[in-house]
Amino acid sequence: MRRNAVYNTIAFILSVTILINISILAYNRIQNLVNSSEKVEHTYQTLLYVEEMFTNLRSAVNAQRGYLLSGDSLHLINYHQYKKDTYSKLHQTDSITSDNPIQTHNLDTLRQLLDQRFANLDSLVAVYQATYTPTSTVFRGDISYDRKTTELLLAKLRSIRAHEQKLKEERTLIKNASEAAAPVFLLILAIITLFLLIFSFLILNKELRRRLATQIELELKVEALNRSNQELEQFAYVASHDLQEPLRKIMTFGSMLKTKQKDKLDQEGNRTLDTIMDLSRRMKQLIEDLLSFSRIVNQNQSFVSTDLNLLLKQVLEDLSEPIQQQQAQISIDKLPTLRVQPVQIQQLFQNLLLNSLKYAKPGVPPIIQISSQISNSQELNLSENMISRSFYKIQIADNGIGFEQEYAEKIFTIFQRLHTQEEYKGTGVGLAVCKRVVTNHGGYIQAISTPAQGAIFSIYLPA
Repeated sequence: MRRNAVYNTIAFILSVTILINISILAYNRIQNLVNSSEKVEHTYQTLLYVEEMFTNLRSAVNAQRGYLLSGDSLHLINYHQYKKDTYSKLHQTDSITSDNPIQTHNLDTLRQLLDQRFANLDSLVAVYQATYTPTSTVFRGDISYDRKTTELLLAKLRSIRAHEQKLKEERTLIKNASEAAAPVFLLILAIITLFLLIFSFLILNKELRRRLATQIELELKVEALNRSNQELEQFAYVASHDLQEPLRKIMTFGSMLKTKQKDKLDQEGNRTLDTIMDLSRRMKQLIEDLLSFSRIVNQNQSFVSTDLNLLLKQVLEDLSEPIQQQQAQISIDKLPTLRVQPVQIQQLFQNLLLNSLKYAKPGVPPIIQISSQISNSQELNLSENMISRSFYKIQIADNGIGFEQEYAEKIFTIFQRLHTQEEYKGTGVGLAVCKRVVTNHGGYIQAISTPAQGAIFSIYLPA
């Protein structure tokens, strides 16, 4: 009996020992499978980041060249964004390959090459911004440097990619081997103990849930991004519309107070009330301008063949009172008939004429000249694929106070003003609406000015 008990004890101990060893081996096998999957996933992620890095670099170079050739600030904004994205992908690649000395060295070299390349690109931008002259000669002079640096960058990217491809093959073999052996171990483990089966199931189930949650999260983000584009376009309109009612009440009660209680208020009270009414009027104008801008953004009108002379005639009739008050002289050439959205073009003419009237020289009657002529894309320094396009150039020139040419792009940004509210009243929305209208029509708008010598606004609309 004792001998059987000893044998049973030994057998139990051996069984437990075997169970523990098998459990440890199975756990290690599962852990190796998870690690292999993560390494393969990291390799694919690294390859993706490298491809995105190259794409962003190429896009940055194209955007910088577009800016040098056209002077369009949108290209410069895109260039800085692509540059930022390139370094972002480099940082992400560096993070997930930090355990690989070879790739760490390769990425350090790549970072140096990128620094050199972007330093050269930035210097060309600086030269252009300092001179504001076409830099095609400098651009051609940079080709040899660009080619040499690009070849080095491509070589380094190929080296990184080749190393990751090799790692991917090795890790995939390990992963496949682990996946092939895993069912056998799981089967043995299922026969020996139900506990290990449950344990393994929980681990796998957790991993599947994590991946499913990640997938759902990505899908929700994509859906939210698509939805936000539409919501952002409607936000200004809704917000401005909702603000009108309380503002109307403030102005109504303020007017009533000024009418009925004026004699009961002291000088300070009347001055405070006047300030409230003035600020309310300014807020009302700002809301109306925001609504106007929002309508331009959200309008989805059809393009129809329209005589621009009729639109301009209507605008002049609407502005007849300020034109007569300032004794403005307006000369008009014959304008073309184009496919446009009439309401938007009418808003464009009105905003530009109001701008010329508002910024007239004190005591000097405004002189406004409106002209039109055929122009080609070469005048705009457009890209080669748009070189054959023709445009109608409509110019509105005045003899007003003008502005420094360095602000020629800033004035088309919403809420950007060159003067204080005390000097010239306004909200900084009018010219932003003009820019949006022209962009909606596939055209361009430029401003040329010298202080005290007036300004010329050139509108380019597709012929």
